[in-house]
Amino acid sequence: MLLIVPTSSLWSLTVVHQTLHERHRPPPGKRHAESPTRLVAARKALTAAPFAGRIVWTREDAVAALKLVHTVEHLRAVQGLSQSGGGGFDMDTYCAPGSWEAMLDGTRAWLHATALAAEARGPAVALSRPAGHHATASVAMGFGLVNFAAAATAALLTARPEARVSILDWDVHYGNGVADLLREEPRALYCSLHEFGGFPGGGEEEQQRGPRGNLLRLPLPRGSGRE
Repeated sequence: MLLIVPTSSLWSLTVVHQTLHERHRPPPGKRHAESPTRLVAARKALTAAPFAGRIVWTREDAVAALKLVHTVEHLRAVQGLSQSGGGGFDMDTYCAPGSWEAMLDGTRAWLHATALAAEARGPAVALSRPAGHHATASVAMGFGLVNFAAAATAALLTARPEARVSILDWDVHYGNGVADLLREEPRALYCSLHEFGGFPGGGEEEQQRGPRGNLLRLPLPRGSGRE
């Protein structure tokens, strides 16, 4: 899930929903941490939130955006595996028969939410899955087949060269994919809050800011609270 909050117009929240997310699901009878219930729970929580009355539910070329950050070979591999009946890229990262359509739908949601925030129309949330912050230019990993955050950022900066983007990645794991894809993009700042020593490794050296000085890694001890 992406929450984009501009500096003004905080009176409403637009939620862009990945309507085809249920097509990306584990094989029948197999339990997996990355399942449609994640998005169902997020939508339920937003609907029950105190600010629910200020939520606007809506929806929004995805392939062009994905090509900005992924190799053509990788996208063909995801599409091909999905359309041939599905399978797995590794033990954790599955690909279902409907995953390709779900990834395109999720990318459109991120593009729409990012555009809304860039136009200062208020904060926007892209409800999508899997998160994809581990996916690199040519590798699907950590549940993610494509990298929504990097694709949306690259698309926005291509359309608006004068724009600047800040990404706060708050997750138990370091978003190695986003960092790798944006490390040469000085107009994008990537900050990751994650557990020290966790998957997929790396992200533990705060002083390593990347070649453009735009990467901020903040590893936290296991069990860290709000303090």
